[in-house]
Amino acid sequence: MVGEIKGESIKSAIALKLRSGFAYTNSDTPPITIYPNIYKEKIVQGMKKPAFFIWVMDVRQEKLMRNNYERFYQMNIRYHPEENDTTTYETLADIGNKLFEVLLTIDVPIDLGRKDSEGKPIEDKKPVRGSQMDFTIQDDILQFFVTYKIDAKQYQDKGPEMETLEIINN
Repeated sequence: MVGEIKGESIKSAIALKLRSGFAYTNSDTPPITIYPNIYKEKIVQGMKKPAFFIWVMDVRQEKLMRNNYERFYQMNIRYHPEENDTTTYETLADIGNKLFEVLLTIDVPIDLGRKDSEGKPIEDKKPVRGSQMDFTIQDDILQFFVTYKIDAKQYQDKGPEMETLEIINN
């Protein structure tokens, strides 16, 4: 469907923002950029900490006028710190505060039906602003909550067109 945005697209957009927002360059020669470990939904056995997990918590849709809708995606981003972090609470609080800035807007990939000269689809990006942001720290795990609102249209199939009617005069 043209212009459709799904929860998986939003998770991917969040993962990209986390990747760029929490990457750092070490002091090795030559310097190496290190990216955070990011998992989508499943907690994996043998996961590497520190790590982010991204979940779609709740999706709801509200009908506006005609075929217009608002769809709300409530997301949960969990952060598991390193095991040997001696300042766990401070680390989690710093990351929680940084997430307010990093996840304020995300660029969600969307297919608008455009094609390049070779006929391949061009991926557009739709900026989406986060709202209802908050975080909690429990059992040495940071849980960050954010909601993204997507405006959507539901297109109806036109159905069959009428055939011509021939009138015969007797």
